[in-house]
Amino acid sequence: ASTSAANCLILLGSLPWWLPDTDLRRLAEQFGQVRSLRVLDHLGSGKSAGIALVEYLQTEAVQRASSAAEGICKLGAWKGLAAPRLVPVGAELLGKLRSGVLPWPDGGPCSAELRSILLRQFDMSHLETSKGGRRQSSPPRTRGGLGRPQGQTESKNRVTEDSMSWADKLKKLKGSVNSREDLGPVSEPPRKVHRPR
Repeated sequence: ASTSAANCLILLGSLPWWLPDTDLRRLAEQFGQVRSLRVLDHLGSGKSAGIALVEYLQTEAVQRASSAAEGICKLGAWKGLAAPRLVPVGAELLGKLRSGVLPWPDGGPCSAELRSILLRQFDMSHLETSKGGRRQSSPPRTRGGLGRPQGQTESKNRVTEDSMSWADKLKKLKGSVNSREDLGPVSEPPRKVHRPR
């Protein structure tokens, strides 16, 4: 049984963001013993980006999981969902995966360069982030052909909720909870006057 490092790795993409690591491991183990499994997370939210690296103990397991007819992408678990895409890991990508003091597959942080490479493997480069952790600008989405992109207003300097990150929206929400300013004008409730009979 061959155990060459690059030959024991596969990348899975287009996974549902809500799929727990334990369920993914259970699915992957149908093809052989899994040494490790690592899911790429979105920088801002920590939710799954839908990409996972699976390392098997033996290359035969990778061959079974990669089978076009009976592999991991053909499992009944994907019924009703888009089946994931599988990409074998070559020597060049293995070098990127194993770089750093503590490589990403071994529990270390995912470098911006590696994140970019992984996202490009599955045509997800629109999710790449800049060094500040903010999403890079992408082409504006349009509303059913009405002409103006979503979030664009007459005032270009105005920040809209569509252009705010989820963290900024949460901060705004936390700041306005139980705030009198958001309640509008508050009048005192009418007092009952008790008159003796």
